[in-house]
Amino acid sequence: MKVYISGKITGKENYLEEFFEAEKELKYCGYDVVNPAKHLIPGFTWKDYMKRDIALMLDCDFIYKIEGWEKSKGARLESKLCEILGIPTLEVKALNHRW
Repeated sequence: MKVYISGKITGKENYLEEFFEAEKELKYCGYDVVNPAKHLIPGFTWKDYMKRDIALMLDCDFIYKIEGWEKSKGARLESKLCEILGIPTLEVKALNHRW
């Protein structure tokens, strides 16, 4: 199964750590992971990222929402789109493992 990681990126200092920790956890569980924080492109606007990321998300079986996702305009948009389209979501309150 393919999973998309959703969470706050804009304005958050430790987002890379959170996204890469989530990716490790999900890969350990055997999932094919789409991590939007992995491919940041200089000069891209928020709108550019959202267009790219929504296309990536729509190709996934479910999304994995990192704690604090609701503080992100983009993650809220992704979550609402999943709700409308019937794409399952999993909200994570905290990651317990350190690799």
